[in-house]
This record gives sequence, C-alpha cells and structure tokens, in this order.
Amino acid sequence: MSNEHDLERTIHEALAGNGAFDPQRATLLRRGVVADFGRRLRKVERIAWAYVIGLSAVAVYAALRLLYGSDTKELILFAVLAVIALEKLTVIKLWYWAMNTKLSVLKELAQMRLQMPAAAEPEPAAGRVGGLDFGAHARGCSGPERWLWWAAMLVILVIVGMLAQWQRLVPLP
Repeated sequence: MSNEHDLERTIHEALAGNGAFDPQRATLLRRGVVADFGRRLRKVERIAWAYVIGLSAVAVYAALRLLYGSDTKELILFAVLAVIALEKLTVIKLWYWAMNTKLSVLKELAQMRLQMPAAAEPEPAAGRVGGLDFGAHARGCSGPERWLWWAAMLVILVIVGMLAQWQRLVPLP
C-alpha cells in the first residue's frame, strides 16, 4: 500500500513541476514505474508457482493413491483430496490472472499519467503511438527462472510419484 502511495507522490511531483516538461526525467520516471511493476509481477508469479507446485504434488499423490487403493475409506479420502487440490489449482490460476491484469492496468495508467505532457509533442518518437510508450514492458519472472520453476515442479512430481509407488509396495501399518 505504501508503494502505491509513494508512486502517486512521485507522479504528482513530476507533474507539479514548474510547468516545463523534462523528457529525460519523464523517461527515468517511466523506467522506474516499469521496474516497480516488474518487481510486483515477479512476486505474484513466484507465489503462484509455489502454490501450483505444492497443489500439483498433492493432486498427483492423491491420484496415485486413489488408483492403487483398496479400502473404501481410503478411496473416498484420496478422491476428495484430489478434487480439492484441483479446485485450489484453478483458484490460484484465476488469482494470478486477476493480479497480472490488475498490475498491467495500473502500470499503463501510471505511464499515461507520466506521459500526459508528452502528448503535446509534435511527432511521436519511435515505438510510441499517441504519446504512449509501447516499448516499456513490465515482466514477471525471467525465462531461465521460469525454466527452473518448471524443472522444480517436474522433480517434485516425480518424487511424489515414487513416494506413492513406494507406499503401495510397502504399505504403512
């Protein structure tokens, strides 16, 4: 919440100058806005990945135990557990989508507020349309970090699968 307040204050200070438009300062502020939203987006994406990996592990474990279960109570327990894990996965994906959309809209609004004085420029610069800079994008996790998340999920799911198979072969008392 304080980040949003600081961002609002920075925008107001930039716009409340002596009335002169400083393109260099506006560029620096735009980059700062994009970097701030990029940090927020990375945080949201990392939280979503952690939940997706954990819930996927629970769903795979429950599904494997359901396939090899013999007791009725055990079958019901693992069926309910699998359904709950899959439902929570859907909720996390929807949460991520909503947060991603919210942060993207807030970033665009902040950029538009910073570029209002730039709309009076006679010619838009390269990569700009109507005073809006479409070249500055806030990104979430980098490509290599996403690969690490996928690899972590694969390793964890393989371990969970092996654990479920081991418990099938060596039943717990």
